[in-house]
Amino acid sequence: MGRRAERREALARAWPQNRFAAEAERVVASLPPWFRDRVENVAFFVTEWPPAEVLREMGIDDPLGLLGLYRGVPLPERGGGTGYGHGELPDTIHLYRQPILAWCAEEGEDVAACIRETVLHELGHYLGLDDEALERLDGGGGG
Repeated sequence: MGRRAERREALARAWPQNRFAAEAERVVASLPPWFRDRVENVAFFVTEWPPAEVLREMGIDDPLGLLGLYRGVPLPERGGGTGYGHGELPDTIHLYRQPILAWCAEEGEDVAACIRETVLHELGHYLGLDDEALERLDGGGGG
């Protein structure tokens, strides 16, 4: 087993699913009120890997190439305010644990910081920002 694989295994032990999900919840709870109050009817999910059909749909060959995914209608595209209140299903944000851990092992990045970056990136999509705008805001970070 190589050095990166060993680091990834160590991170997986240190960051089990429940700790990982709790950190994502902490990130959302720590958002400034003006930001957090705009996030409505969004469900967060932590799964090990992105589904094969999602990777195919997005044209991604490597399952490590997708850290998170927002699914829904971005706020600016909704007519008449938020567009909720009529039984709509929530928008979703998926965090993919194994790709995030692999990214951290590869880049030497702190897992909590990577979870935060990924949550903020996906919330950026919810707010209507595209990948190009998010890269400018992030300074070119992965996500």
